[in-house]
Amino acid sequence: DAAVELARQSDVAVIVGGLITCQETGDQCQEAEAYDRVAIGLPGVQEDFVKAVAATGTPTVLVILSGASVSLPAFAAADSGVAAIVYGWYPGEEGGTAPADVLL
Repeated sequence: DAAVELARQSDVAVIVGGLITCQETGDQCQEAEAYDRVAIGLPGVQEDFVKAVAATGTPTVLVILSGASVSLPAFAAADSGVAAIVYGWYPGEEGGTAPADVLL
């Protein structure tokens, strides 16, 4: 995977993941008002991707964008390879620069 190889060559890897709202995707809805989620972890292949990047040994920062909580026990452990977890909620139009400002 190209992203994992790029992380291996980098000083730090920053991964942005999270949930998709129903307003954005319709049938791929992962969270909304009056909507019950079937799981509270990262959806799809995100968890496997974070594990693969963290396994490279490159310090990894996980930025979560979501309107609801996300369970991340695999990454909260000291030996997970994830150096930091930043929860950004839904940050609006400054969503790209706000996490960068925090991390720099």
